[in-house]
Amino acid sequence: FNAVLYATPLLGSILADTLTGVNFTILGFSILYMLGSVILTLSSVRSTSEPWMVQLPLLGLITVDAGGIKSCVNVMGAQQMHPYEHKELITRFFTYFYASINLGAVIDVIVTPALLQQVGFTASFVFPLAFLVVATIVLVLGDFMNRYVKAKPQGFAVLEVCKVTAFSIARCSMDKNKESKGGRSKDDFIEYTKVFFYLLPLFVVLIIPFNMAYNNMTTAFRTQGLKMDRNTFGWNMPAALMQIVDPIAVVVISVLVDRVLYPWLRKHGRMPRVLVRFCIGSVLGALALISALIVEYVVMASMVHHLYLVAGPSVVPDSRR
Repeated sequence: FNAVLYATPLLGSILADTLTGVNFTILGFSILYMLGSVILTLSSVRSTSEPWMVQLPLLGLITVDAGGIKSCVNVMGAQQMHPYEHKELITRFFTYFYASINLGAVIDVIVTPALLQQVGFTASFVFPLAFLVVATIVLVLGDFMNRYVKAKPQGFAVLEVCKVTAFSIARCSMDKNKESKGGRSKDDFIEYTKVFFYLLPLFVVLIIPFNMAYNNMTTAFRTQGLKMDRNTFGWNMPAALMQIVDPIAVVVISVLVDRVLYPWLRKHGRMPRVLVRFCIGSVLGALALISALIVEYVVMASMVHHLYLVAGPSVVPDSRR
């Protein structure tokens, strides 16, 4: 499910860039997403339930459509603002955009399990479906009232970059592909491609540690928590609490950053660039992995020590003593 979910955004970006545009891509995938949610809801009703009604939505409609929407929503929001005149507004948009996603995760973690326990599967499926229907209606109404800026498809940028790269290798120069020097590509696009290749190693170095830390919150960190003493002032803290702490922290920190930190930095002329902020977040992600490594060492050492005291030295391997 997660593998398909993270692979399908490429499909949405291809359609938006080459054929349908961002708005219609979001609308089309939203309708298919609703269809999958309706089928999944009907699968929870005994009189209509069939095995395919679970497999088709989860492995087909919902995963593909969620990925298709994911790659276009943030782009559509950014297209409503001027890239130079609205720099601060764009930063605020992405801050609250990410905060709203995590706010939805908090509501889902709290409300959906309660509906599942108190009412049943049908209610827990209808709840997110209702929000999706409302969001789609808002999208359609805004489009009908001409409230959105609609950028026309400009072609698939990844394919164009691959073409420029191939021609550059053949000519042993990227500048020779410029129209001003007899090439086929616009001069601006060649310059943007250069910047992309300059930044590519930096993105790879920064993105990998951040995603390693982020994805471990639902896997390794949770498993690690199960082995620890979770007694906090008489309350046995569940290890799964990590799943709700993260979105709550994102919502709170987003508000503090937008209302307190960023205004103070701009006032004193110390506002860091996007790459610097990105680097800071990635470094913090790497530090989270280092701290988890230290905690794991302490946990395993205490377990080995306890085993040594209970069972004796013959049970503990030499490498663990």
